[in-house]
Amino acid sequence: STLDFQGWLNIDVKNHVQNMVAGVYPNNGWMLYHNNEAENANKHYIFRSDDHSTASFHPKLEISYYIPMSVANAAIVHESASGANDGSVSPVLAGGPGGAYTYQWFDKNGAMPGKTALNLSGVPYGWYGVRVTSSVAGTEPFYYAFLVGLNCEDVDIAFNPGPEFIDDAVLRHNIGNTDRFNNYHNTAILNMAYAAGETSRSVLRFRIWLDEVLQLSKAALSLMVKDVRYTLFSPDNSGSMYLLDGDWNERFITFSSQPDYLPSGFIPIPSLGTAPQLSTFDALNSFELWQQNNAENFGWVISPNSAAGVN
Repeated sequence: STLDFQGWLNIDVKNHVQNMVAGVYPNNGWMLYHNNEAENANKHYIFRSDDHSTASFHPKLEISYYIPMSVANAAIVHESASGANDGSVSPVLAGGPGGAYTYQWFDKNGAMPGKTALNLSGVPYGWYGVRVTSSVAGTEPFYYAFLVGLNCEDVDIAFNPGPEFIDDAVLRHNIGNTDRFNNYHNTAILNMAYAAGETSRSVLRFRIWLDEVLQLSKAALSLMVKDVRYTLFSPDNSGSMYLLDGDWNERFITFSSQPDYLPSGFIPIPSLGTAPQLSTFDALNSFELWQQNNAENFGWVISPNSAAGVN
């Protein structure tokens, strides 16, 4: 038969390899097969193997990689007085894909016009986030936020950013173990549930740097919550938010690859009503701990205490 293609066949397996690195997929290699092996047609393709006498024809896998960008440190100058507009943020970035970087700063109103340098200056107190984009094709933008305070005054700052500055995903495990390798990072609802052999947890993290000089007096975490309890199994619908002790990526984390969590320092979640309600939780201890080492901000896992379901 006549081949439809001759020469090198290039296949993009980036998603597969990335999931292998993340522990989502086991590295058992690939299978090449026709889409319809039962088709009554004469089709035949030949691929050179690693036993071929011509070494240059052997199969090859080419991987380009980089260490994800992170914030190694940040020098923050807090606003000297109300209306002074003299706050600044000078982050030190580590890792990343290289190439030419472009920067865009954001505040609570969105992208800040003209704020396109790595260092931000001339701003009042509030939160400010930066997007770093590389010229290297195929790389992901990096997002991180910083808190600028007001000297000698107590101020409230609402950090309610877009989704780029928040990591979250749902982790599921059922009795057949078939769901624990799946990733649910783009769902509109986080949930915790345990019933009839199925467990759901969620992970949540805010990408924000807290200067050690700040004296935190409150960190109120607000979540819109609805009870969908499985009353057939238990009237208890409580849960807890535990600190995670390892890094994760929302696009690849699964129940089978989630980091461990710390049994101490948790935030209790009480049983809730069935109507949607805005619930506020005291997260001061968590942020005070991360403030001592912002690189250890791995967020929380939201886990049920018993047979329960909460969205």
